[in-house]
Amino acid sequence: MFPPLAANKLPESLYIRKARVFWCVLSAAILQSGLVCYLPTQQSTVYWTMLAVVLSLLTSGWAVFGPATRLRGNPRLLLSALFMVCLTSLPSRSNLLVSFLGGNPPTWLTQALFGLVIVGISFVAWRGGPRTKTILLLLLGLVFVYRAQYAIRNVSEKQFDVVSFHHEGYRHFLNGVDPYAPPSPLYIDLETARKIYPPERLTANSILTGYPYPPLTFLLGLPFFTLLGDFRYAGVFALLLIAFLLHRVSPDSDGWLTAAITLTNPFGIQVVSFGWIETTLVMLLFLFLLCWRRWPAQSAWLFGLLISSKQTMVFWIPLGLVLLSTRFPRWKNRFVWLGKSVLAALLPILAFSLRWTPQTIFDSTVTFIALTPLRNDSLSIGTLLLYSFPGALWIVPLFGVGALCLILFLAIRKGLPLSLGTWTITYATGWTAFLILNRQAFPNYYFLAILLWLVGSALLGAPEQPETDTCTKPA
Repeated sequence: MFPPLAANKLPESLYIRKARVFWCVLSAAILQSGLVCYLPTQQSTVYWTMLAVVLSLLTSGWAVFGPATRLRGNPRLLLSALFMVCLTSLPSRSNLLVSFLGGNPPTWLTQALFGLVIVGISFVAWRGGPRTKTILLLLLGLVFVYRAQYAIRNVSEKQFDVVSFHHEGYRHFLNGVDPYAPPSPLYIDLETARKIYPPERLTANSILTGYPYPPLTFLLGLPFFTLLGDFRYAGVFALLLIAFLLHRVSPDSDGWLTAAITLTNPFGIQVVSFGWIETTLVMLLFLFLLCWRRWPAQSAWLFGLLISSKQTMVFWIPLGLVLLSTRFPRWKNRFVWLGKSVLAALLPILAFSLRWTPQTIFDSTVTFIALTPLRNDSLSIGTLLLYSFPGALWIVPLFGVGALCLILFLAIRKGLPLSLGTWTITYATGWTAFLILNRQAFPNYYFLAILLWLVGSALLGAPEQPETDTCTKPA
């Protein structure tokens, strides 16, 4: 267990917390700009995006480890600017607007009206009252849902393998067949497939694997597939809930802007339409953090679900250990909390194992992933070593894990205030370092870091709750 090094440290002033928020938002903006430039077919954009990742990592490192006396920055202006940039991703010539203007309006007219809309929304965001902002946030939520469902309908499962894996698994499950048992359909040519999947797992028209994510993720998407015909609506729901919680946790202007940025982020639409599950992971983490603030003893259930939601989430275990060791002084309470977490993590796996063969789960979620070849469009150090030192690629993941552990160790030694906001941005920084130094990483992996910086910003800007956040009162 980690010792409670910072348990008696006084809460930071609002000024310092706002300064940390400023640098976290700047990190998110830098990383977001890099992801927008990323094109997997153009190697130069891969390197430019990697450079943006490094810059965002350095910026967030200053937010976490910078001396409190030297931290400066007010996040509101930066949040407003980032929100306006996100607004420009909205469709300027939508079908509804074209129909309203007679069916074929000139481009200058639609662009002018679009500019007026952005100016109006920005003015309300800056000067509007609480009720007006609430209404505007609801409208932005409706626009997000409309854009997301449009994108979902225009990205089929034959175009993106994540969607195919999910939908094929759900069809098998509803027909009483093991969703983790091979094969899965292959919709691309074999030459391209050999660069993405293990060559020994390929046939002429199929991949010898089943559903590649843990059972919990499968179960979270199942209701949406059953009711709406597409599991990707789980991501839509997750982002809506994240935005609601961001505004709820930090009800001031900064919290509103953070929620609005989440709803208007253009990369969020891409993540949802491609079926990437990072939105669900952040939703689980956010719910765990909020539960920890009010009901720490019961938060173990959510933490167990979090670490069982994706293979790489096991690297979040140190966060639970840090919080646990400072909140529960008695070993008995610690072991009870850990027992609940382990039980919550294992229950979905045990449920599937009792119905089908456990070997298929391990083969599809661990063995298949481990055999996946390294890709030159990966946003990690593995890309740089792919051609120069291919024999050393097996050791690369150790660099990422080591960087994550080092950042957490330095944060503990520094004696950072044990607030949930501070530890969220610390983990976002460690997670970014883990990814850039890993074997391979892709844009959706970094989108998780962007959301973490926004969540951490909201928690830092929230009213202080010293009894729970700073872990000074035993549960």
